[in-house]
Amino acid sequence: MGEDCHPPQSVSDIAGRLNRVLAVLLLDIPAVRTLATALVLNTPQDTHIQTAYEQIHTAWATAGIH
Repeated sequence: MGEDCHPPQSVSDIAGRLNRVLAVLLLDIPAVRTLATALVLNTPQDTHIQTAYEQIHTAWATAGIH
């Protein structure tokens, strides 16, 4: 038994934690890899990169993450 238990949490705390988990799961989309590659390689912005950014933003907004 020597484990500490966590105190009860509110529904909003639990929802906030679930939102963070969902945000991490959403990182596994092609648009994230496109944007990450562009950032690492210091690629100049073009419509392909802008489209990737918009796809990520849309995915997060759809999931309710602002």
